[in-house]
Amino acid sequence: MIVYLDTSALVKLYIDEAGAPMVRRAARGAELMATSEIAYVEMRAALARRHREGDLSARGHRRVLESLYADWAEMFVLSLGGALIKDAGNVAERYRLRAYDAIHLASALLLRERIDAVPVFACWDDDLSAAAARAGLQLLPTVASASLGVQAEVSPRRQGRSAVLGRLCDNLFGDFNGRIPDRLKLRDIPQADSGPVWAVVRPPFCPDIAA
Repeated sequence: MIVYLDTSALVKLYIDEAGAPMVRRAARGAELMATSEIAYVEMRAALARRHREGDLSARGHRRVLESLYADWAEMFVLSLGGALIKDAGNVAERYRLRAYDAIHLASALLLRERIDAVPVFACWDDDLSAAAARAGLQLLPTVASASLGVQAEVSPRRQGRSAVLGRLCDNLFGDFNGRIPDRLKLRDIPQADSGPVWAVVRPPFCPDIAA
């Protein structure tokens, strides 16, 4: 199972709130977790707000940032290239979405184009969920619980992730002969009209947790 998480779902990996157990089960069972580059900014803003409002202690805030920073390196992150931004504009108009929601849906639809399966779209926003369903994506709350089983033994998730990334790399660059690069840098990505379409980007520098 390939799971795309918007920010409302991503935050549930770190904060105990409604839907958190479901998202965490999906993450454990996923071959690949994907999100948009914009989710990092949204996450940092959301966590900072919770800290300011007293929902997260200074220690808890620091621990969540550390976990986010570490997990970001394991996710397939879609970069905000010019072509994707144009797609997001079309999505915003067609489905009457807010700007950042349109970016998430456009990213998930682009992911669907590049893999051999329909990704599961994890989202806890009614308008965005409805738009994703209309666009033909599976929604996490409606996925059968049997597909969210916990994986065990010798890292089948890692093996699945390699297989999925292999298909993505083949679509982008041709045959990789089974070798999956640890990171795809922006300069390695084919250019579209006005920027890269795909990138597995390094975790952003995080001064709060580097200190």
